[in-house]
Amino acid sequence: GSNLRRLNVELVATSPLRRAIETAALSFPQVPSLHVLENLRERHSGRACDCRASRAEIAATLKHTRCLPDLSGLQSEDPFGAGRESTSAAETRARLVLAWLTSRPEKIIAVVSHRWLLDKGFFGPRGLQLQMGVSILPHGFGHCEVRACAVTLDDQDRTVG
Repeated sequence: GSNLRRLNVELVATSPLRRAIETAALSFPQVPSLHVLENLRERHSGRACDCRASRAEIAATLKHTRCLPDLSGLQSEDPFGAGRESTSAAETRARLVLAWLTSRPEKIIAVVSHRWLLDKGFFGPRGLQLQMGVSILPHGFGHCEVRACAVTLDDQDRTVG
């Protein structure tokens, strides 16, 4: 709560899955802008827990929060349906999110996502860890874990993809 407020987060980007949206809204109530991004969702396993509500239902849920939700990163309906997403497709989504994040003008961005995407997509062999040339995660992410890390990108690193 109060430790997160001290980070002076300028923007929150979250997965469209209900558990992530609720975590983002509760963890960062003071942040005025909440971006809900399709590409931040968990790797789709085909199970019900990996399905999301419609864009209209998400908008209705966020109507009661103090932030201004930006749903432009969402399709109107869940694009995955009941299918299972391949590893390479999920890694591609992670690279797209990294490109989006590095293009933002904000300096302090909170990302609320899921273990697979963070472990394998962002900081895995094809994510930031390799591109940055540093290992910043001594172990994988746990359930409901919060980490703050500084990522500095030069112009060459901004071409993620």
